[in-house]
Amino acid sequence: MRTNSQKMAQAAYTAVAQTFDELHGKERDKYLTVSRGFPTLVHACGLAQAVAFARAKQNDYERYMKDLAEVLGAAGNDDVATVDGLDHASRNEPVSGYLRLSRTALQSANWIKRYAEALKED
Repeated sequence: MRTNSQKMAQAAYTAVAQTFDELHGKERDKYLTVSRGFPTLVHACGLAQAVAFARAKQNDYERYMKDLAEVLGAAGNDDVATVDGLDHASRNEPVSGYLRLSRTALQSANWIKRYAEALKED
């Protein structure tokens, strides 16, 4: 039986590897930049504001948010397995659910960041 962290790690690796196969050059560099900065954004502003910011900057964050939602969904959070679901849940969960979702989103974002840095080509 796999832990949620193992499920998130596996999903993050799959998502980042597929993204890096599809993105090249500046797009890949932008994805790497976003993956490095999103966990900090969640820490500084909170999940709801980070998701709102990412949706406002749709072109730069669109792929990253899709990957984040997939990783969250792989960990058993089916209600936030899409970007729309994550956006809705981050704005409407009660405090206890919001805190749990924020922790899980941070774990997922950190797995994406680790694999983005590991799979980047120098």
